[in-house]
Amino acid sequence: MDLNPICERCGLCCKGYTFWLTGKPYDSGKKELELIKSEYITFWMENRSFDEDTTEIKKLMSYHNLTPLRREDGILGIKVLLSVIKFRQNIKGELGIHIPGDCNYLTKDKDNNYSCAIHEKRPIVCREYACEKIIKKALEKAASMNGIHI
Repeated sequence: MDLNPICERCGLCCKGYTFWLTGKPYDSGKKELELIKSEYITFWMENRSFDEDTTEIKKLMSYHNLTPLRREDGILGIKVLLSVIKFRQNIKGELGIHIPGDCNYLTKDKDNNYSCAIHEKRPIVCREYACEKIIKKALEKAASMNGIHI
C-alpha cells in the first residue's frame, strides 16, 4: 500500500512563512504575544532561544526578508507589520503567525509550477515542512483503502 503523496508544486509552502510561537498546544490564558503601541507587533517564540539551534530558522527568516530579534532573556522573536499577519493553528494546536511574502528562492516555470532554486541546499525547516494538503490527501487515501470516508 503506497501512501506516499506527491508534491503538486503549488508553492504554498513557500508563499509566506509561519512562525510557531508556542511549541505546544496554545493556551489562550497565557500571554505569548507582546503588543506594541504602533503599527507593528513583536512575537516571541517562547520555545526558541536566539543563540541555540536557530541558525536554520534565522536563515529562513532572511529568505523572506525578515530580521530576527533577541529578547534580554535570549528568546528569539520577530517584529512585523500588524496589518499583514494572520494567525494560524496547526493540527497539534500550536499557535503561529503567518507572514505573507514569497521566499526569495521560490521560482515558477513556464507551466506555472513552483520549485525551490536552492532545493538541494534548503534549510532543515524547509526539508521537514509537513504540507497539510499532502497529509490530508494521504489520510483520505488510507481511509478510502479501508472503506472509511472522512
